Parts: sequence; structure tokens; C-alpha cells
Amino acid sequence: MPNHVGVSIIQVTCIYPGGAPASVLTQGVTDFIPAGTWSVLECPGGTWMKGFTQAVTPSLGGGDDDALANMRLYCSQDSAGSGVGTELTVNSDSRNPWGTPSLCPEGFVGCGLRAKVERNNADNTGINDVHFKCCLFT
Repeated sequence: MPNHVGVSIIQVTCIYPGGAPASVLTQGVTDFIPAGTWSVLECPGGTWMKGFTQAVTPSLGGGDDDALANMRLYCSQDSAGSGVGTELTVNSDSRNPWGTPSLCPEGFVGCGLRAKVERNNADNTGINDVHFKCCLFT
């Protein structure tokens, strides 16, 4: 029987305010087979990531868990990183309720991430939890 896996890798591409690439952050497990497909979310030009929320499959005990099933990113309203504007959702998986949104305080935008990964046991679930870092927007 195949092992069900939710989100297995997250990649965030950061850019400078002028649009030049700054860095690419990748967290997760890259060797699951089949590898799955990428969902691309991009905040509208001139806006920044302000926060996110996640939908996680609760533990099934002895069953086949898949952990992080969906994510929603929140973009800023404007180029100054203020407020919350556009919401972007990874996929249409609606099996699990959304958690409480984590938003950067006013004047801050998303600038980093870390992911809790479960692998190499009887029930590999991929990513179980995500935390984004907020940095002062200057």
C-alpha cells in the first residue's frame, strides 16, 4: 500500500524591492517517489509575503497520516508591506480546517522559513509544521 504524503517541500524565492533576485530558501524532503507537482504562488508585483496559515491532517494514530495538506499565503496590500491584500492557496484540498493565520506585524514582511519534517520511519508524512520569519521592511 502506498504511503500518503502531504506537502513534502517548500521553496521560497526572495527578491529585493527593485526586483533583483536575493535568495532561494528550500525546506523539506526531496527524495520522495513519486515526486509530485509544484504549486507556484506569487504575490502580485510590488507586494510582499505578510503571513500564512496551514491546514494539517490530524494524527490518525495507527493510520497513514499525510500531515501538512494545504497552505495559504497572505500578501501585503502595497509596496510598503502594509496590511493584508491578496490571499493565495496552494491547492483545493479542503479535508482539514485552516489554522489561525500567522501574520507579520505592521512594518515587517516574511523573510525566512523553517519546516518540521518527518521521514525515514513507517509513516513518512513529509512536512508537519512550518514557521515563517518576519523581518523589518526597509
